[in-house]
Amino acid sequence: MSKLIDKIEQAQQAAPRRLGFGPSTEQRHPPLPLLIGISGPAQGVPSSEMEKHLDAIVFQVNRPKGALGKKADPGRGPWGVWLDDPTAEAVRSLKEQGGDFVIFSPEGAPLQLLQEDDLAKILLVPLDWDQRMAPALHQLPVDGIAIALERDAPLTVQQLLAVSGLRRLAGKPLLLSLPHKPSQEELQVLRDSGVDCIMVDAASLGLQGVEEIRRRINALPRRQYRPEGRRLSALVPQMAIAPESRGEEEEEEEDD
Repeated sequence: MSKLIDKIEQAQQAAPRRLGFGPSTEQRHPPLPLLIGISGPAQGVPSSEMEKHLDAIVFQVNRPKGALGKKADPGRGPWGVWLDDPTAEAVRSLKEQGGDFVIFSPEGAPLQLLQEDDLAKILLVPLDWDQRMAPALHQLPVDGIAIALERDAPLTVQQLLAVSGLRRLAGKPLLLSLPHKPSQEELQVLRDSGVDCIMVDAASLGLQGVEEIRRRINALPRRQYRPEGRRLSALVPQMAIAPESRGEEEEEEEDD
């Protein structure tokens, strides 16, 4: 299994509760979302100090062989590439260097890419994806979906609706690329809306910016889950049915 997908699944699992009347030993898992640093070919690999605050790294390149070269490190955590041109050669080079996942657009992507079992396949979809096509993502053999926001401004309710709608209909982990440093309030809303990973430009944010996002993620309050038996249900008003009048009954008896 992909290291990245394995991390996402581990973060999604709720900690077990202790039975009995003793003190609670419930452990708090790292709060969602996970933090992924984006690095371009000019920036190279983030520093070891920065990597401590990242759950994964993605290199936004066109050719993994030329961009990564000697950057593969067996001891590194999950890392992958964001390919504009996901050719068979590029995917093969990624696997040879120990890559864990690939982010790609559906346009121009060969069907052979969907048959790769050694890599986690993350499909990049636009924010204005036709919601009628979203259920097809559930059946597509990919391991997750990614959305890249380009507007460097605070998140809007309309964006949140589109993101959470795609996450719910696709039923797969969702990676969201943000062009700005998210506030703690934004992180909490995104986490509660089903966003599994936040991707940020590690080079432009720098070590201090990445550290600040990590602190905000770690400070998120524990997500509240509503028990199945306490779900709210709509109350439908019902009209009382008036009993038939005595006169109608007498008319039926006379007809008999």
